[in-house]
Amino acid sequence: MVNENENKIGLVFLCKTTFIGKNFFKVETASGGKGIVYINEVSDYYVTDLHSIVKENDIIYLTLKSIHEDNTLIFSLKENKTHFLKTPFEFNFSKDFSDKFQNLFNFTNEEIKKWKK
Repeated sequence: MVNENENKIGLVFLCKTTFIGKNFFKVETASGGKGIVYINEVSDYYVTDLHSIVKENDIIYLTLKSIHEDNTLIFSLKENKTHFLKTPFEFNFSKDFSDKFQNLFNFTNEEIKKWKK
């Protein structure tokens, strides 16, 4: 069966959240299409509660990832919200290991400040 939405995979849709479950939330597109965003498509970070990311009736941009056989659209949030993705960073211990913990602690605090902006 050919789905008319298959050529839209990878495109960004404006969607409204309609239901928030434990491991997914449901959305509806502006044209009335029904979709799902699974928790693993929300962020690279561990998410314990989807309510901390979205609320019911939120209007958000989502990327279409795939389509189930029943025409349910599968979306990704993390592809549009780059701040939900892990950013690799490097920390080098100084040769003097006497203050290594304090250096790491200071570095971590600075990285946290950057993410809070």
